Amino acid sequence: MSSELLASGVDNLKGHLAGAFNVLTGSSGDYTDLGIGRKFGGAAGAYSLRDIGAMNGPVVRVRRDSDNSEQDFSALAISFIADFVGSGNNGFVVRWYDQSGNGNDAVQTNTSNQPKIVESGSLITETRSGVTTAAIKFTSDSGTPANSDFLQTSSNYLSASASAITTCLVVPCQDDNGEDKGILGKNNSNNRVSIDHNGSNAYRFNMPARREYANTSQTVGDVDLYFNVVAGTSANTDDECFRNNIQLTGNNNAVPSVGADMNQIGARKGGTSSAEGTDGNYQEVIIYTSDLRSDGENIRNNIISHYSLPQD
Repeated sequence: MSSELLASGVDNLKGHLAGAFNVLTGSSGDYTDLGIGRKFGGAAGAYSLRDIGAMNGPVVRVRRDSDNSEQDFSALAISFIADFVGSGNNGFVVRWYDQSGNGNDAVQTNTSNQPKIVESGSLITETRSGVTTAAIKFTSDSGTPANSDFLQTSSNYLSASASAITTCLVVPCQDDNGEDKGILGKNNSNNRVSIDHNGSNAYRFNMPARREYANTSQTVGDVDLYFNVVAGTSANTDDECFRNNIQLTGNNNAVPSVGADMNQIGARKGGTSSAEGTDGNYQEVIIYTSDLRSDGENIRNNIISHYSLPQD
């Protein structure tokens, strides 16, 4: 579809939702149905391709490689992204909007480090039980680590001063190969959250002390929900971890550290020669600086239902 036809189609889809509403870029208007990014006391950072707090506003900004044009897209317009990028072309994420209301968007201006959302003209997706949802594809570069994909926020979405942390990640399991992968990380430290398939099939939470959980029955590349809470310094008492709706067992006695500075998605030390990136499709990243164990089942069921994830 040409850009002219796309623009014409978008114009025809404009309607009214508490005022003018553009289905492509969105408009918050009088939207009142808050998503999980703004519930439960509000997230510190909330990134997704569905509306979890954007209130009909944009959720992602995409660059097409044919002419480097960029366009914002709302959750309602994700299906238009491939049309904007064009047949045979690639589309890259420039900005993953923070839907928490804090305005701390995850951004990448260096084209060498931008993750993909369209590959060879097709939207990148995950399909489970017949339900297809969009995803962002991150790629690591072991030969030139500085070229690994990552997004970075202007300020830390997680800080060392946090007294409790709840993370909700719909992300892929990694092939560890003796390396430390960074699902979430910091640009200049070893702080990270990673999900690895190694000898212990571990979900690793380094803040910077490492807490591991047995991540059984997991396959490299699988995209699942990981729900993790760290709310104190007593292992097995002040922390818990779930893959989808199955609780994982802590497999070491490390005392979890609660707070640590983090500002990257898809890597730690991203953009440097010592970058540790990840490979696979990311769909949702939500970070709360509060203990949400009591709300955990509601949060997990919301995410599992949307992405048609398995219960186990």
